Order: sequence, then C-alpha cells, then structure tokens
Amino acid sequence: MKIIISFLKRALNVFFSHRCHLCNSVTEFKRSVCNNCAQKVSLVMGCPKPVFDTGFKGKIYTLSSYDGLVTDAIRIIKYKPSKCLLNELIQICLKVPSFDEFFRGDDVLVPAPMHYSRQKKRGFNQAAEIAKAFARKFNCQYAEPLIRVKAVKAQAECTEKERRTNLENVFAISDDYLPEKFYGRRIIIIDDVATTGTTLLKCSQQLEALNPSEIIALVITHSYKKK
Repeated sequence: MKIIISFLKRALNVFFSHRCHLCNSVTEFKRSVCNNCAQKVSLVMGCPKPVFDTGFKGKIYTLSSYDGLVTDAIRIIKYKPSKCLLNELIQICLKVPSFDEFFRGDDVLVPAPMHYSRQKKRGFNQAAEIAKAFARKFNCQYAEPLIRVKAVKAQAECTEKERRTNLENVFAISDDYLPEKFYGRRIIIIDDVATTGTTLLKCSQQLEALNPSEIIALVITHSYKKK
C-alpha cells in the first residue's frame, strides 16, 4: 500500500505540478510554496517580539519584519488572493518557538474584522483564519465580537496621515456578544500586518467595553518605521 501511495504522489507531482507563489518554481501537487521559500520564510519567523513604534496603546507582538518573502506572501494572500498560500503561511507560524508560553488557556483571540463586501470579494478574512488556527492549536477561545459597520478605503491605499483618520467610527461590538464572556480575560487582537497600529487601536477602543483584564495584539509581520 505504501508503494502505491508513493507512486501516486510521484505521478501527481509529474502531471499536476504547481508553481510556487513566491518564486514561480515548480513545486509539489497542491503546494503553493516550494521547500526553499518555505525554509526562507521559516528563518525570519521568530518568537513574538514587542514593537513600540505604533499608535496602539497596548502591547503589539510581531513574528517578523515586513520585508522580503513575508511581504510578498502577505500581498499575494490579500490581492491575488490565495487562501492556499495563507494556509501554508499559518502552518509555518504555528511552528514558531515559545508560543506555548505566549498563549494562556483563558485568552480570547479576536480577529481584526473585514467589511462583509470585501470579505465576499476575497473569499476569506485572513485575520480570522490565523486566529482560528492559533486558537485550535493552543487551546484558546476564538470570538468575533467586532464588526465593521462601514466600508472605507483600505489602509494600504492610504498615506500614513490618512491612516490615522480613515478608520473613525468603522468598528463596533456585535449585539450577539455579551461582556460577561470577556470580563477579566486577556483579549488578543489578531491581524496579518501592523504599520501605524491604527486598526488595532480602533479595535481595542471598542473592545474595552467588554471589560477584559488586558488587550494586546499579535500580528504576523510589522512594518517598522524608517529612522
């Protein structure tokens, strides 16, 4: 049976090979990242590191700097879009050392919300997919108390000055969630990228109404300000 399975895998790779989304080299069947690029991305993913150059009032932790292949991966995930690449990036992130120490059992993981019209067009909310995967892996609670009540220009399309005002009155707490579920617990806002920290700040301002013990944020990558 193992011989047959091995043969079938080789046949699939020969006749149905895919291209790496990051370097365009031939990769295995149903793989969106070749082994070489996956290894390079893994090397730049480190333990959650705090950043201090944003407008977010709490602590933001990032796994990497917004540069190189990580930048390419995030852009492809968002603008191609590619859920397959997102899933492979998530698997790489789940292997980051010290996550067992970072997460607590009573943490509530909350994704940065996406407006329903944009999510319908893209097919998924990458922040939600990341948060769900982390919650499953590290036995945390997953919740979506935040909603976007209006569609605005994407932060990536705004200047740094515009980003600070673009998200005014955009987020709200859904009526489906009661504060009692979050009272005294640490909320971790999950997103893919942090630049100025405005999205995380606006999310946290709404989440404060749920009376958590603390609100922090965790992102896959952070675009550090140039000095």
